[in-house]
Amino acid sequence: MEYVALQAEYPELIIEEPVQRALAPGLYALFGVLGTYEREMCMGALDGSSRGVFKNLWEEWNKFGRYVEQ
Repeated sequence: MEYVALQAEYPELIIEEPVQRALAPGLYALFGVLGTYEREMCMGALDGSSRGVFKNLWEEWNKFGRYVEQ
């Protein structure tokens, strides 16, 4: 939640690509354990701009990080 809030509060803050790649597995692991209820709680605790950042991260996880059994 702090990562999302910082990204929203300081949009000029540039996080370098290697740092983003290093953080992604941890974020994706957290998203993996969030159910619908927990995700909605996180969204409710964030302000409008932070919700946008959270939503973008969630969509990235759904595209690239989520394990889908085949």
